Amino acid sequence: MLSTATSTALFTIGYEGLDISTFVARLEHHRIRALIDVRKNAVSRKKGFSKRAINTALYDAGIHYIHVPELGIPTEQRKILKTNDMTTYQKLFQRYEKEILPNESEALERLRNLLHEHTRVALMCFEANHEFCHRSKVSEAMQRQNSNGMIVEHV
Repeated sequence: MLSTATSTALFTIGYEGLDISTFVARLEHHRIRALIDVRKNAVSRKKGFSKRAINTALYDAGIHYIHVPELGIPTEQRKILKTNDMTTYQKLFQRYEKEILPNESEALERLRNLLHEHTRVALMCFEANHEFCHRSKVSEAMQRQNSNGMIVEHV
């Protein structure tokens, strides 16, 4: 579902399997105005997705880049993950919801302000499937705290 240009919408997107030009084109297709990087460390072995490179690509497309590392998952906690094993992801996400998100009210407030300012914002991390990424938990927290029926789309 592609939401209208005037609605406030929170998107989530992963760059796994994409090159930077395809990634930016997807953001443009959904009329994203700001990309919020929720990786703890904004580095990537994938060309174009480290902080400086992605910031440049987004700037050229007229999209704001904001890194919010407070909402990332510490590396040592991610080490328990096993590819495509939903059980390990569920354990990690339960811990994330219990131990990290409750302590990041300022970061969540910053996201609310950015959403209000830019109206069409995407949360970004690596994983293509949002069910295997903590950005889904961030978007759920934002939805719970937003009483006006904010739209969330995973692209």
